[in-house]
Amino acid sequence: MNYLNLSNDDLLEAYYQARKLNLDKKFIQLLEEEIDRRQIVKEFEKPMSFNKE
Repeated sequence: MNYLNLSNDDLLEAYYQARKLNLDKKFIQLLEEEIDRRQIVKEFEKPMSFNKE
């Protein structure tokens, strides 16, 4: 059941703001679960690209 009716961008923004503001851990966990369910990669988790010589 999808009860977080947010776009992916809004969901990520809510997540980042919740972490920045140090909101309730259960709320942040709820956002993280929805991010994982949608298979969205959070910006800080994206693999870095390295130049191969």
